Amino acid sequence: RGVSEGVCAFVYAPGLAWVCGWGAPAVAVVPGCAREDFRRVPPRDLIHPEDVTAMEPVRAAVLEGGSATGRVEMRFSTVDGRWRWMSVVAHMIRDDQGRVIGAVEALRDVQSEVEAREALVAQAERLEMVLEGSGLGMSDWDMQTGEAVVDDRWAGILGYSLAELQAVSADTWARLTHPDGLARGRQA
Repeated sequence: RGVSEGVCAFVYAPGLAWVCGWGAPAVAVVPGCAREDFRRVPPRDLIHPEDVTAMEPVRAAVLEGGSATGRVEMRFSTVDGRWRWMSVVAHMIRDDQGRVIGAVEALRDVQSEVEAREALVAQAERLEMVLEGSGLGMSDWDMQTGEAVVDDRWAGILGYSLAELQAVSADTWARLTHPDGLARGRQA
């Protein structure tokens, strides 16, 4: 218990009826609700409904003994009614016969990580729309390693399929580039 005073952690009582037996002081800081609420309100009531459903397979696997620990990201309700992404790691406590008699959960606020991932996905989708809408292909060449990545449209512009150009490298560029263009590129 002393180790977890500074983290957002819970200990569930035997029976796993979603009744929190103890919550660390940091519980109020991360999800944004009073520590006492976690002791009175089943945590499931604070979890976004879609995430309760997504969490069940992980919870079932841990309870069935396939794993002692499970990790999942889910949204928790905050005091102001918004949702906040948290990473939850649960570890089952078992008796000598291997039966689950309780659980310890640790929460970590991952809101900024989830927002960064979502922004990256949105940016990649916008880039794909621009490339597709403009008929442009994409290539990326790492001049230090000589490795290159191209997409289907880039290969198609040159009259090839992507499979015909694998593995793409600086040699591929040299082979496909007109000698005059290659000379100008080296001068630049």
